[in-house]
Amino acid sequence: MKRLGSNGTATVVDPPANGNGSGAVEKLMLLASIRKSKPAGAEKIVVYAPEGWGKTTWASQSESPIFISTEGGLKGVKVDCFPEPKAWQDIFDAIEELRSKSHDFKTLVLDTIDWTEHLCHAFLLARDKQTSIEDYGYGKGYVLAFEEWKRLLLPLQHLREEKDINVIVLAHSAIKLFNNPSGENYDRFEMKTDKRISALIREWADCVLFGNYDIAVDVKKGQQKGKGYGGDRVIYTSHSAAWDAKNRYGLPEQIDSKFETFWNHVKGGKK
Repeated sequence: MKRLGSNGTATVVDPPANGNGSGAVEKLMLLASIRKSKPAGAEKIVVYAPEGWGKTTWASQSESPIFISTEGGLKGVKVDCFPEPKAWQDIFDAIEELRSKSHDFKTLVLDTIDWTEHLCHAFLLARDKQTSIEDYGYGKGYVLAFEEWKRLLLPLQHLREEKDINVIVLAHSAIKLFNNPSGENYDRFEMKTDKRISALIREWADCVLFGNYDIAVDVKKGQQKGKGYGGDRVIYTSHSAAWDAKNRYGLPEQIDSKFETFWNHVKGGKK
């Protein structure tokens, strides 16, 4: 097989083995293998918001939820939940239980990823005999954590595909400096995790929602700072300079904080 290089020179390249043990190459990309794509089934939803906004309560209103709560944040919310995980492996074990056993749960809620991140770091430090994620040097510890999170997304994806279970991931928000490549840097709301993890989760999700309070600011003439009023809980569904959000359901840019409102849009606008 010949491949044309960037300099225009053709070189002979051996095709990769699609091994069946016989040495023969099995072609995968054939016209006879073309199939119609299937509509997406269960949803992958991320919700991040300030502490106390009501993320756990919001997710508890989803369809037949089962929680993995890594921060003991279920006080006052009556839902089915696994025991609070004590180790990174516990997260994998809970997902495997849902994959391998018969049950009636329709939604898995991971509450929250920033506290789950602590379990991931603790696992790496114990495995590698380190005392801090910074001890690896030059961000290497965070790269190792990123690889672990990629490993976690695989069973979550399998759970969704095999059991048709929705996955809701909750996170706290934090105000972080955004390094703007096209102008001045500015503050914005982001998930309270390492930037690699938050980017991975955003890419994985079908829908990223930012929960906050709808606050009006009154700035009087001659003053640089204003006074905030209001405070209704709302959900932002589209990207803004001030936060990350996305959806594929044609949602309004802002909706109320009721799970029912969101879910009705999802079921009504699903392609």
